[in-house]
Amino acid sequence: MRCVVFLVVLLFYTIVDAQNLALDKPTSQSSTWYSAVSSKVVDGNTNGNYANVGHTQNEPIMWWRVDLGSQFDISQIRVFNRTDDVTYRIIGAQVYIGNVDSTNPEDYTAVGNPLVDQPLTEINDVSVLGQFVMVRLISSNIDAVLALAEVEVYGHEASSENANSSAEGLWNLNNNNVFYNQGGNVGIGTNTPDSKLAVNGNIRAKEIKVETANWPDYVFSENYNLPTLQEVENHITKNGHLINIPSAGEIHKNGIELGEINRLLLEKIEELTLYIIQLKDDQNEQNIRLKNLEKTQKNKFNLLKI
Repeated sequence: MRCVVFLVVLLFYTIVDAQNLALDKPTSQSSTWYSAVSSKVVDGNTNGNYANVGHTQNEPIMWWRVDLGSQFDISQIRVFNRTDDVTYRIIGAQVYIGNVDSTNPEDYTAVGNPLVDQPLTEINDVSVLGQFVMVRLISSNIDAVLALAEVEVYGHEASSENANSSAEGLWNLNNNNVFYNQGGNVGIGTNTPDSKLAVNGNIRAKEIKVETANWPDYVFSENYNLPTLQEVENHITKNGHLINIPSAGEIHKNGIELGEINRLLLEKIEELTLYIIQLKDDQNEQNIRLKNLEKTQKNKFNLLKI
């Protein structure tokens, strides 16, 4: 009996997986070259002639995307290339799967290798949950455009049962331990994640890498307005904390962004370095004046002896 049930379930998922999830689904692309609209890539026609493809203009970054309508456990993606004399244009394009209505690759999972110059690329054994499939190409030459004949997506609709029956059963839309929502946010110890990853508890790691912009080398630029020590003292007396550093109340309310607080702390360290350099220069100047004064006094003393 168990064998029969297993075979029925296996047959069901085989049939479901054989359906092209992308067929006639809503699409978009970064730009459109004349009549080569994005919907041609999901119309069921795999003919690679120009009249049948979706085609962007030449841009620094080009993308095409399909919205599957809901989250699916994607098992295979097939990408049909344009097949006339410019098949090479697809070289380097990357396929992504994501759950966020976005074109930022950081919101997606890259699957397969970058595409190569061939009529059909099959990306198998994907096993990624997602609602959006995106093909993205970064321009490498003046002739670069993204042209796709067809993109087919295969898999079955994701559910908590599917997740619990797999090796990733811990990941569940309503699991008490690990939670993810339809927006792609993940929560550990919380079922209301408001960030890409929200953890209600402690985190232990050997190393954390934070990417941040506007690193405070600007402190050493000639036009940087370094506060005077008197201004710093006045600000501390009035506010109880350093200039540009959030107060204890603000941190208690809003938390600390690791990259931002490191930037601010380094800003203060670099300002301290400038203060020390100023003090050194002042000290050197005082030493020179003291030596000159000593020399003058010595000369006067010698004159008195004469």
